[in-house]
Amino acid sequence: KAAEQGVMEAQNNLAAMYHDGEGTAKDYNEAFKWYSKAAEQGLADAQYNLARMYENGEGVMKDENAMLRLYRRAAEQGHVKAQNNLAAIYYKGEHVRQDYSEAFRWWSEAAGKELTEAQNNLAVMYENGEGVHQNYSEAIRLYRQAADKGDMGAQYNLALMYYEGRGTAQDYSEAIKWMRKSAQQGHAEAQYNLGFIYQNGISVKQDYSEAVLWYRKAAEQGFSHAENNLGCMYYAEHNYSEAFKWLHKAAEHHFAEAQSNLALMYYKGDGIRQDYNEAVKWLRRAALNGYSQAKNILMQLGEDTDLADMIKIDRLYEKAEQGDAEAQFNLAVMYHHGMGVKQDKPGALKWYRKSAEQGFVKAQFNLALMYGKGDGVEVDFNEAKYWLSEAAKQGDMNAQIALSKLGEYDRQN
Repeated sequence: KAAEQGVMEAQNNLAAMYHDGEGTAKDYNEAFKWYSKAAEQGLADAQYNLARMYENGEGVMKDENAMLRLYRRAAEQGHVKAQNNLAAIYYKGEHVRQDYSEAFRWWSEAAGKELTEAQNNLAVMYENGEGVHQNYSEAIRLYRQAADKGDMGAQYNLALMYYEGRGTAQDYSEAIKWMRKSAQQGHAEAQYNLGFIYQNGISVKQDYSEAVLWYRKAAEQGFSHAENNLGCMYYAEHNYSEAFKWLHKAAEHHFAEAQSNLALMYYKGDGIRQDYNEAVKWLRRAALNGYSQAKNILMQLGEDTDLADMIKIDRLYEKAEQGDAEAQFNLAVMYHHGMGVKQDKPGALKWYRKSAEQGFVKAQFNLALMYGKGDGVEVDFNEAKYWLSEAAKQGDMNAQIALSKLGEYDRQN
């Protein structure tokens, strides 16, 4: 009733109930309606909440202009979260021209109201000299303010300042103290760095078990540096299944060093089937990601290191691995005839089969020929007939002719 009578606080509260599904079914349209009514009356909370709905496209089409207008209206009334979000938009240059001065202005406002996220972000600007003269002392002061209140990002950044001795004397014990606080709250980079500290015994007793523990916590959050280091630690212990698992994850996250390490496992056949072509594939990807050692290894192996060729082959690999039948066929042809890659008939057979199983007629025909001729595989007329039949069903004339010849051969024998 109060909302219907125009009480803006009641309208905002009712909108929040519809938005979150508290005491009623979730209904973004109703939430949008009541937030709009409260926002029109100038309620900063409602303006902020409505801006978020425009930003996320909840109950309304996404609208950057409306979002910015509402964030600004709420921020000008002192709404701390609106100030923080508006600063972030200007800092990143999302939806607006990047403007460090505006970002600094609004984060200063929010930091003054003790919002720890804003204090941390403002400290980053002082540390990097973005929109303000670089000032390590002010950065440390702000980091400590937020860190003391439990902000894990600020704890991590403060740890780095002590670790690197920027704006303060280098102090590993203080660095480790704040790194641990951040890591214990789940900050992936802090967890990774703590793992690195224990692995290398930096101002602590070297402890591989602790290193693995913290690397794993970061790796489980998808932090590729930790995935790689964890994989390397398992590799050194000859735990190849775990090594492969984590190196493969890091490689899939485009971490070049891990791609090169994974290639080594394929090349040597450590805990997995030895596969030269998989090794070369991952070396190419590492080289394309700027890992110079991978390019040197490719050269030593006599592989093509031309940038354009590597990009072309890598894109073909990606499409083939995603299930593109034509790409699978083209990759098979390259392996079959050694075009841009080392000739590998088993590899050709593998990719022909993947393509053929998806009904790609050219792959079905070539696969049949390999079985019929014993080309890189034992002669198998049953397999040859099967794939010729599949291709013939799709109207492939060459397959139909070959199939009829096989029939004549069978009758004569």
